Amino acid sequence: MVQSIDDLRRRQAARDRSGGEPPTRAAGSRVPPHNLEAERSLLGAMLLSRDAIAAAVEACGSDDFYKPAHSHIFDAVTSLFSQGEPADPVTVADELNRAGLLESCGGLPALISLQADTPATTSAGRYARIVEEHALLRRLIGVAGEIAELGYSTPDDVEAVVDEAEAMVFEVAERRTTDTLKPLNRLLEDSLDRLEALYARGESVTGTPTGYVDIDERLSGLQKSALIIVGARPAMGKCVAHDTRVLDPVTGALVTVAELYRRHAEGGAGATVLSMGDDRRLTASPVGAFVDDGVKPVFKVRTRLGRQVRTTASHPFLTPQGWRPLADIAVGTRIAVPRVLPVQATGTIDDAELRLLAYLLGDGTCVGTTPRFTTASPAILAELTQAAGALGAAVVPATAATRIAAGAATIDYRISTPRGRPNPVTDLLRRHGLWGCRAADKQVPAALFELGLPQVATFLSRLFATDGCAWYTTAGDGYGRIAYASVSRRLVADVQHLLLRFGINARIRLRSVAYCGTRRPAWELELLTAADIDRFCTEIGIFSKEEACAHLLAAMRAKQPMGWTADTLPVETWEAITAAKGDRSWAAVSAAAGKRRGHNWHVGRRAPRRETVATLAAALGDAALAEEPRSDIYWDEIVAIVPDGDDQVYDLTVPGDHNFVADDVLVHNTAFALGIAAHAAMEARLPVLLFSLEMSHAEITQRLLVSEARVDANRIRNGKLVDADWPKISNAIGRLGDAPLFIDDNPRLTVMELRAKARRLKAKQGGLGLIIVDYLQLMSGRHNAENRQVEISEISRGLKVLARELEVPVVALSQLSRNLEMRADKRPILADLRESGSLEQDADVVMFLYRDEVYNPDSNDRGSAEVIVAKHRNGPTGKATLAFLDHYTRFANMAKM
Repeated sequence: MVQSIDDLRRRQAARDRSGGEPPTRAAGSRVPPHNLEAERSLLGAMLLSRDAIAAAVEACGSDDFYKPAHSHIFDAVTSLFSQGEPADPVTVADELNRAGLLESCGGLPALISLQADTPATTSAGRYARIVEEHALLRRLIGVAGEIAELGYSTPDDVEAVVDEAEAMVFEVAERRTTDTLKPLNRLLEDSLDRLEALYARGESVTGTPTGYVDIDERLSGLQKSALIIVGARPAMGKCVAHDTRVLDPVTGALVTVAELYRRHAEGGAGATVLSMGDDRRLTASPVGAFVDDGVKPVFKVRTRLGRQVRTTASHPFLTPQGWRPLADIAVGTRIAVPRVLPVQATGTIDDAELRLLAYLLGDGTCVGTTPRFTTASPAILAELTQAAGALGAAVVPATAATRIAAGAATIDYRISTPRGRPNPVTDLLRRHGLWGCRAADKQVPAALFELGLPQVATFLSRLFATDGCAWYTTAGDGYGRIAYASVSRRLVADVQHLLLRFGINARIRLRSVAYCGTRRPAWELELLTAADIDRFCTEIGIFSKEEACAHLLAAMRAKQPMGWTADTLPVETWEAITAAKGDRSWAAVSAAAGKRRGHNWHVGRRAPRRETVATLAAALGDAALAEEPRSDIYWDEIVAIVPDGDDQVYDLTVPGDHNFVADDVLVHNTAFALGIAAHAAMEARLPVLLFSLEMSHAEITQRLLVSEARVDANRIRNGKLVDADWPKISNAIGRLGDAPLFIDDNPRLTVMELRAKARRLKAKQGGLGLIIVDYLQLMSGRHNAENRQVEISEISRGLKVLARELEVPVVALSQLSRNLEMRADKRPILADLRESGSLEQDADVVMFLYRDEVYNPDSNDRGSAEVIVAKHRNGPTGKATLAFLDHYTRFANMAKM
């Protein structure tokens, strides 16, 4: 840059207000680092050689000199050099004289002395580096003093001060590149090299390549200093209806997903759900995010066991072939549901109240003026009378008349108190939301779900005493049942849920029952298998019907233990068994399992029993296979998928497992950004920093491996790989292992922390090609921000500043608002960016992801995705089409015709 005489004078005035010589002592009586001989040698070389000047300006600047006079001489030499004038003692003296600085620099003799005392002009570059290194040390000392002052000032915002201090140190470290002067010819050479490299590759990408051809052609790659926002609806429509009940495994409470969302929106504590891990065991997991997905078409899914859940068409269920959206599942498909609910609930309730609630739910009337109860059992009547008396109420016959129900004489009773006194039983029913409920509207009170197992068993044994039964018949091979019936499907479903806490899988069916000489529809809960009946009779039982239960239990135990069961593993399990068998013959395996050598295992034709798989695992000595029978998963069959209108839906994000139990069914909750990260790191060999606030290190690694190896995600997750998978995985690990891809999974990431980690990585790697944030709305901002919109605005602005500061593209994934759900065309527009208009303002590029099949299951565009470039500050907007490979969670370029 050409410097005028006025420039030199202004710089002189700024530097030398206290005199022309540097201080000989710094604070604390220590001399700042410097090397005057190196400074003199560098200036002398510059007076002798233009090459020396070029070497000097590439390594240091005038501010790097310790002695002010040396700084003035350096400015004069580089000023003449920049103007194409010769720089020797005479011309430099003239330049200094016109600036009024010659005398303070020692005059012409001093310049001649510098020239004469130069050891070698060819060492100018080394002299310059010595000068610059000492300058860096002096700046570091100065910054240390400033940081100390910041610390002593006791600031209000400590995090901001820490970030400022780190920025100051980082600025010192970056001084070599940011303050280096480069001649135009060198810059032109660099530009020519880049153009030649691009021409040789035949590509038009000037930024970080994404690997998606159409996008790279439109953007010329991701440009340095650019903030790129990628927006999409969370889970692309994977959500459940508002009234779906979610289990809290810590308290046992059942809460609708709408209520969970409302509590979160009002600033309540985080929620915990039951989710399935890679070991197929159910554990308590925290919810990471709550999403309002608006109103969408929902479908009612019913299984063979009678479990029901309402979801959108794109919501995935776990099948033997992996997670599949409902739109890709047909009636007859087996899906995973909980086989047991590991609940830690320890709540209690008054024992008399518990018995009253059970009896009145079963055979009670909760409308009118007084609670009523019908029974033909003296034992039940005695316990009911005792429980009511404990609360201060009496049980008296309602009328002298009797009626016949199911062949037994029953008597109606009133539970009352003397006239004028409040009825404590009515109050009990009112507290639990049962008073005023007709028979078809009854349900288990919410408080009872939070009880410990002993009291749950007491409740169930009394409820089954009303409309339950236990029986066994010797017809055929002999079989038995335990059943409970009610006209309220909600009540029967609640009982089915409570039985799951004991590991009992009951079936719900609709049937016709006798009532007052006629028949009416009712819902019946059945326990069919020997294991479930045994567990029920042992741990719960039926009050007043103990003899029937004992007879049934004895008969079932006398039968062969390998009787019929619906709790089998998928037929695909034979693939894992066959792989574990290896080269051994089935005859040898049968012998090892204690069977005759010609035993027929029905390999690949029948769904194996859990006992069969356990026996084979022991015979084969396969520990992984032995875990399958012990899983918490019951493979239930879908018997109906019925459209159920439009309804409000929500989604929950469960970090790590990405699934949760909803209405006693397992449902599931980035691939685009991961594809960009993998391509930039593996193909372009650029360091990539990925911040994931939702997925863990392990899950991101698994997704990258699935995408790169193109092996079915379910097989990698459960380890049931086939021989053809291993070479793919080995090659993918080799390619990924060499990629400079760095992953951070801190779920509480702030902009300050992100900036600090990005700076350090860039300094360590010598550069940075791309930063990805997944996703922006999960980042944390200032705790004292006025509202979330202001907080998001500050985060987006911070990301843009980071992109400019490090000269690296920053890709931030962002959620979209649910406004688009109200439109006929669900393709996102800029106005859909969620929570802050500043996202559009700060972004250089805004892209949206859209998959039509999410909203239209019969779409002709199944298997494809649109990438809509809605904003491009320095180029065209438009649309690109990619293929979406759901088995591999991968986006890919469409084939060119």
